[in-house]
Formats: sequence, C-alpha cells, structure tokens
Amino acid sequence: MLSAIADGFYNGATGFGGPPQPCPLNSNNGCVYVDPNPLDKINGQGHNYFRSANVYKVDSYAAFGEAYWQAAPRFKVTAGLRYTDDRKTTTPIPSQLLLAPGFLGSGFVGSGYPAQPDIHQSWQRFTGRLAMDWTPRLSFTDSTLFYASYSRGYKAGGTNPPGIDANPQYLQFYPQPTTYKPEYINAFEVGTKNTLAGGRLTLNASAFFYDYKGYQISKIVDRTALNENFNATTWGAELEATWRPVRHMLINANVGYLGTRLANGSSSVDVMNRTQGDPNWTLVRPWVQLTSNCIAPTSIVQSILADPFASPFYLTALCGGNALTGGFGPGSALASIYGPYDLNTAPNHGQGISANVSGNELPNAPHWTINLGAQYTFEMGDWALTPRADYYRQSASWARIYNTPIDRLKAWDNANLSLTLEQRKWNLTFQLYVKNLFNSTPITDAFINSDDSGLTTNVFTLDPRIIGFSIAKRF
Repeated sequence: MLSAIADGFYNGATGFGGPPQPCPLNSNNGCVYVDPNPLDKINGQGHNYFRSANVYKVDSYAAFGEAYWQAAPRFKVTAGLRYTDDRKTTTPIPSQLLLAPGFLGSGFVGSGYPAQPDIHQSWQRFTGRLAMDWTPRLSFTDSTLFYASYSRGYKAGGTNPPGIDANPQYLQFYPQPTTYKPEYINAFEVGTKNTLAGGRLTLNASAFFYDYKGYQISKIVDRTALNENFNATTWGAELEATWRPVRHMLINANVGYLGTRLANGSSSVDVMNRTQGDPNWTLVRPWVQLTSNCIAPTSIVQSILADPFASPFYLTALCGGNALTGGFGPGSALASIYGPYDLNTAPNHGQGISANVSGNELPNAPHWTINLGAQYTFEMGDWALTPRADYYRQSASWARIYNTPIDRLKAWDNANLSLTLEQRKWNLTFQLYVKNLFNSTPITDAFINSDDSGLTTNVFTLDPRIIGFSIAKRF
C-alpha cells in the first residue's frame, strides 16, 4: 500500500494525483522512486520508507592519575585528576520519505538520501575527585569506615539525528538545533560502612547531592530525537544491610530515597500541549507531509474556517508553505483579509508556547525504591542447594519532564525465585529460576512519538514471566 501511495503521490509529468508513472532509480523528474525490493533486501534509495542516518566518528583521548596520602594512621586522602579530549565528526543524512523534486513533491531528489555537510565538535575538559576515608576503632562495631567525596564529571555533547530534508518553499518548518551541549556534574557524597556481630551483620548508609549543568534529556520531534539541556539537582539517601542470623541463611535489604528538581527558568515545548491552554492560540495540522503541528492565532483560524471561499492551502500557509499562497506576512494578500501572522515572531517560531518546567521532577526518578532478598544454603558434602527469593518495588515516577497526568508512571513491583545446586569440587552450578513470578506487566517507561504519527505513545513493560534453567562451569 505504501508503495502505491508513494508512486502516485506526485510526478512532474502529470501533476498532483496523476496516474502512476515509472520512476527509475536516480531520476529526478519529479516522481518518487519506489524501492521494489522486500524489506530484508532494500537498496536504501527508495522514498517509500523512512530512513535517516547520523554517521559519526569519535576520537577520545584521556590521561588520568590518582594520588594517595595517609594523613594519619586511620585517615586517608585520595585525589584524582583526569583530562579528556573528545572529538566528534558527524555526517547527517536526513529523511526523504514520500518526497521528490517539484511543486508538491517538496523534496530535492527523487531517489537516494544526500548527505549534509559534516558537523565537527570537540571538547577538552579537566575532571577529578577528592575523597577522604576514616576508619576509627569503635567499641560496638567490628570495623567502621566513614567517607566523604567530591567529584566533577563530564559527558560530551553531540549532534541530534537529522529530520526531514524538505524544500522550505513548500514545506516550511522550523529546523531543530543540530547539536546539544555537554553535561557536567558536581557530585557530593558522604557515607559509612560497618561490620558488626562478628561479621554476621553489615550496615551501610550514604547520602548524596548532585548538581547538574546541561543535563541531557531526549524527546521525539519532527521524526527525530531532539536532545535538550537543563540544569537540575538530585539528592537522596540509601540504607543497605545484610544479616546472617544463622550460618547458612542470608537476608539482605536496601532502601533508597531520591529527590530531583529542574532548575528555575527551565522550559520546553510540550508536543502534547503546544498552546499551554492559551485560548488566543489554536493547534493546526494543515498538511499531511508536515512533520509537526503548529500553533496559529485563533482569530485567523476561525476566520478561515468560517469563510466558504477560503482554500485549504490557507491553513497550510499558517505553518509555512508560502509558495502556495503567499503566506500571512505583513502586507500580504491573506494578511489583509484575515490578519497578519509572522512565524518569525510567533512563540518558538510557531512550534508552540514553552511549558514552564521549573521545579519539575526528572524522568524515571522514583522517590522510593526497596530491595529485599533471602536465601538458605543446604550443605550436602561437595554439594550445596540454595533456594533464594528477591523482591523489588519502586514508587510512582514520571516519564517526561512535563509531569502532566499522562506522564505518570504508577508504582510497580517484581518478584524472582531461584534454586541453585552447586558441585563445588567440579566448580559446576545448576540453576532453575523464575523471573517476574506473578507475571505482572507494569509500564516501566514511555515516550511520545512525533505529531505525524499521531502522538502515539511507546511504552516499556516488564518481560513476562520467564522460567529458565542454566548450567555453568568455572575454570
């Protein structure tokens, strides 16, 4: 079906909607080349499927070292320094889906996917850490460690994958940024590790504060991924314990708390709410080949819809396509009838009104997580049989930074069982296991696709119940 649509979409000889015409490979006469091969053997030149590429080369060089200072018998200072040199060269190859040269073809070539100029990026950064360890002798523990650390981290930026390569004269859309910035973190952590009761009990606790600059978050816009940078902070604490009440039994528990916050002044266009409830603006979807919706003044949209003599292409001109109608710019014919609208002065060039996400929580950051586990080992000479059970639960979180009701990820849990038989003399292990014992399918993450695919939502769930058996031999 897609092949037939592409072949008859537009050709230079007969015009829009004309009978399908042969369109040989490497022909640029205004028709769309349809790859006749099956999906597993496509030649990569057809415009009857979506294809884009972000070919890149990365060269990364680093030098690092650490120094240790035993400042006192039980007090040690560690200092580390790292220098990183990252260099990236990217060759964007945008999509040409259903595009071809000509009036309504809106593209530049009838077949193939021309590469755009290379994008060169480089960063040279110093990072490092400073840590202090103190191991005092306490009467109520077998061993104790207190520690505090500061570290400076860095993650390179990069290029956003290319979108469509359309002729703005017919399919005008505001191009997204081609690159995104590096991410930096200042991380502070304090904690303690303790062994008690003759080694039968361990108790560890930690607290942390992370300050991010340029935190990288991705979303889908214009048929491609768009990485945005935000300043953010995260903080939290973790308590971990293991206990052997008797020789062959082990119980472990882990509880964590996490708080996150986007910095003041953070904003981003929400594709699910481009008008942000402002009645002066209306969401417009004027033309099938445009990758994104846009916003336009409500007064102009209502006037066009109420005018029986208005052309459908007038709505197209609200999001671009000025070659079809002349557009709504000041002094244009349409502006004199319906009022002026200049995309260059519209909110985010007509993409939408930015949502204020200051103070919102980061995606996939549940406030509470808990891990519980227990096992018992039955000794049988050279053989050992160990049944084990594990349980995990996390509280509700968000799938996107906008923190709207559709972004809410409900709390979920999971349980696993295993039975391990070990032959210690032969270093041989047999294991029977069950993952996702209750066969639950909670949504663990989600992302929203671009407007031209209906803003559909892709969700991730736990794998269904898995029952497996494994054999391992150590050498």
